[in-house]
Amino acid sequence: MGAEIRLPLTRMEIAEMAGTGVARFPATFEEYWEIVKEAEYTADFYQHQIIVPMSYESDNHSELASETTSVLKSIFRHNKQYRVRNSNRPLYFPDCKENGAVFNPDASVIRLPRQPFEYQKGFDAETTPEIIVEILSHSTQDYDYAIKLPCYKKCPTVQQVIFISSLYMFATVWMRQDNSDVWLNSDYDQPDDTLLIQQQIVRLGDLYADVTFGEQSEIVETG
Repeated sequence: MGAEIRLPLTRMEIAEMAGTGVARFPATFEEYWEIVKEAEYTADFYQHQIIVPMSYESDNHSELASETTSVLKSIFRHNKQYRVRNSNRPLYFPDCKENGAVFNPDASVIRLPRQPFEYQKGFDAETTPEIIVEILSHSTQDYDYAIKLPCYKKCPTVQQVIFISSLYMFATVWMRQDNSDVWLNSDYDQPDDTLLIQQQIVRLGDLYADVTFGEQSEIVETG
């Protein structure tokens, strides 16, 4: 990375620079991986930019991400064809724009056998996600919808994309139809609404069981 470019390495620096918004820094693909080695936060790469969607994780965001990962693990625990990953595991999308993209969704289910993209030994990213989950917030929902979702849909292994709101009870799900480029989108906003994941029924209200909405959650919501 050039001497004139000094990217922040801590969450506090990101928060001071970007506030509650999405932080973006111009960089090459090689520079992205160099930052990944040193930074204490997770970052994405898209269109010649290092992107840090969130400097601070709200309580609701954390709770929903944790609960969703737990549900996925219970569904796939005995299925040796898959592995469940959390937000610390990056996904690489080589067909997204000219240089590809690297994203860190809140949860994902990876189809085995793994076919990781390896930048160098010890630094790689998954390339065979089948299910991707994003927890939406004020600062990230536009980024998730406008940038990430089109890339996710281009990945041939992806069969289901699930967006879950941390602001109110709401989930929207995209399902690929018969391994084609046609997607079915369904919305859920009632506690007894049920999502179907790997033929398993997941009640929306159960995902939100320990989530609190209202004035307090709105104040702390910054990511």
